[in-house]
Amino acid sequence: MTDFEAIASALEERGFCVVPDFLSRSEIDFLVEEFDACPDSEPAPRTKHGARHLGDQPIDRRTASPAGPGQTAALRTTAVGRKETFQGIRPRMEAFARELTGAKAALYQILYLQTPVTNLPVHQDHEHFFLTEFNPTHLNYWIPLVKPSRTEAGRHLIPWDRLGEKSPRLFNLCRRSGASFMRSLRDGGTVYMSDWSGVHWVEEDFEIEDAMETPEVGPGDLLLLSLNTIHATQTTDDRRLAVSLRTCDPETRIDWHRVAGISTPAMMRHLAGQNPLSFPVFQHIQENDFGSTLGDIVPTLTGEGE
Repeated sequence: MTDFEAIASALEERGFCVVPDFLSRSEIDFLVEEFDACPDSEPAPRTKHGARHLGDQPIDRRTASPAGPGQTAALRTTAVGRKETFQGIRPRMEAFARELTGAKAALYQILYLQTPVTNLPVHQDHEHFFLTEFNPTHLNYWIPLVKPSRTEAGRHLIPWDRLGEKSPRLFNLCRRSGASFMRSLRDGGTVYMSDWSGVHWVEEDFEIEDAMETPEVGPGDLLLLSLNTIHATQTTDDRRLAVSLRTCDPETRIDWHRVAGISTPAMMRHLAGQNPLSFPVFQHIQENDFGSTLGDIVPTLTGEGE
């Protein structure tokens, strides 16, 4: 039986929690099959790292070994769930979110992430935070579907309790915020950069690696994160397929005048580049006289409003 009280406590104290065997074998197989049918969410990466791996030979997603033609697709960029993906997994995810948060819940985003194509640095997520700022009922369910090793190709995380011990200043900057990056400096120390407020901060006595944890997870295990938990891709050449499902409280209001007032370069790129989350939100809000909630735009984000 799921101990929702313990999970909620871990999210508050640390920012994440591992729930073993969250998905059944049939649910894993469903999401893997949907991956090959889902569209790419963005153009192929221009970085040497991403381009070097795209187009590799197909692999068996259960074993990560080479597979015969037609069994799977080749490595590609991040993919987004289609309407059928949402319809198949929504009841399970929304019921879990309601039990955990005590609020209404809507599954609004499904992202498929592959290594070695995906290689994200230490950051707090941007898109959702730009729209609503911090909300403890908004969650990120990261689940590996194919993963050769429990200790490799996972996610590095910085727990809140450890960050508070190592750097109270960075803890205060990050704990109820989001949309930021951290970088290790060549001569030691860490620089923090907020794409939300524009704040930059150098912490000379803090090393990112000293605060990181890398939970061991296998196919079907859930790594549950608050949407502002600090994380990074565990760098690897192993081929791993994971899915990130995100739920929100659909009654959360979007203050677009506040959103549009954010003048950081990152936010300007989101608006000008027709970001897959921000742009449809802007279109919907504009058509509805700038009065909308997250629930109003969920059908647009999931493809079910077409």
